Amino acid sequence: MFATASSGPNAPARALFWRRYGERIVHIDTRFPHWFRDRFRQYRENESALPVDQHQLLALMAPRPVLVSAKTQDRWADPKGMFVSTKHASPAWTVLGQQGLATRTLPKPDAPVLSRAGYHLRSGEHTLNLVDWGVFLDHADRHVR
Repeated sequence: MFATASSGPNAPARALFWRRYGERIVHIDTRFPHWFRDRFRQYRENESALPVDQHQLLALMAPRPVLVSAKTQDRWADPKGMFVSTKHASPAWTVLGQQGLATRTLPKPDAPVLSRAGYHLRSGEHTLNLVDWGVFLDHADRHVR
């Protein structure tokens, strides 16, 4: 069994493009055009036309344990969008007989939701530190045997 801790600095890993908030496709494609295929450019200012969004990609990880985490002051990465994405992906775990996200509302900072599809809103800026690693390992300890 593998677990995934999603704590990348940018929105494309987890936040919903359809929200059109924070780091959008136009920003990513301008600064990092090598990250995606050329065809992706057609969505630069037209995210609503995307055939899939991040919650559907997260759902593909079910039934494996996943912990999505964000920082309170990292608006560019869209912590709320990451939560909404995790919440919308959650039914995939339920259908497969596992616990999806164990909350329907955005948790308070530093109160991790360590369900099989988990979410952690961490205090602070765009960084990864030892406290974050502790939460990731707690999540893995809970779900990986």
